[in-house]
Amino acid sequence: MNNKKKLAVAKWSSVLIPPLLVLVYEFVRHSVIHDYMDMDTGNVVAALLVLFISFVFSQLVFGWISNFQTRLERQNQKLEALNKRVKELAVLEERGRLSREIHDGVAQLLACALLKADVAEAHLQAGNIPGAEKELEQLRNACNEAYGDVREVISGLRPEVLEQRDFITVLSEMLEKFTDNTDIKTRLDLEGFDDNNIEKLFPSSTRLQLARVIQESLSNIRKHSKATSAVLRLRLTNFKDGAADSGGASDPLRPITVTINDNGCGFDTRSFHSEGQHFGQIIMRERVESLGGTLEVLSEPDNGTVVKISLPLPFTCLEANRRKVGYGLNG
Repeated sequence: MNNKKKLAVAKWSSVLIPPLLVLVYEFVRHSVIHDYMDMDTGNVVAALLVLFISFVFSQLVFGWISNFQTRLERQNQKLEALNKRVKELAVLEERGRLSREIHDGVAQLLACALLKADVAEAHLQAGNIPGAEKELEQLRNACNEAYGDVREVISGLRPEVLEQRDFITVLSEMLEKFTDNTDIKTRLDLEGFDDNNIEKLFPSSTRLQLARVIQESLSNIRKHSKATSAVLRLRLTNFKDGAADSGGASDPLRPITVTINDNGCGFDTRSFHSEGQHFGQIIMRERVESLGGTLEVLSEPDNGTVVKISLPLPFTCLEANRRKVGYGLNG
């Protein structure tokens, strides 16, 4: 018998059994033993009987309550320990993210800047002013790019930022800052989402991971694409009986798609994969896969790049969709 049933039994037993026992006692008293017991003695016995019954039930109920409280305190201690461990892991993850971003970006750019400074110094010593000016210009560009990387690391999204702000506002501000820092025009498109389902479909853990993947994609656009515009699109595929609609090519098991595409120089994905994935893309893929999703990078030389992320619906939304065709969708 579980705890809820035990409490229910104790509740109704404490309500029903004492009056029933008193009723039986009074019946026996007046029908059997009234000749052997006077009224005052009978009243005292009745009071003692009620006191005894109340004591027994109070001991029983409060014993259960004490047991529940002890178990609850132990569970709370375990939850506190787990919460502490989660925070420690979050700190370690953030430190790892910062170290990777500094290693992949700032450290390499600073090494390049030092090399350019040495080359410029050699040109100056040889009296080659044009050569020195060229190296200094490249040094300035490397410093500007390192400065941009540092700004991205400093402004990296924290969990509390996403918990305090709605997801669309966070993404809009991210794109706005990106445009201000790079002069690359950006646009946010939403398909199939509304204010009622956006936060349900993207719980805080998903929002954090997804925002960092988008941030890394934008950083790659700034560093490598030479693009003039980029589009971030979030799409919720229309459903009917759990399958994608006829007009969509999305994976029916992962109906949420997020794409980041630019009009930049692009690259040959075959040579890219043969040379090994960049560390940043490996981290992006791991983040997406931790959400049960998939990540694809589609690109061709001189034809831009598309980063496509496919995510599953949360379990509660899948249940709602199974019960009701067309969960939370437009049209």
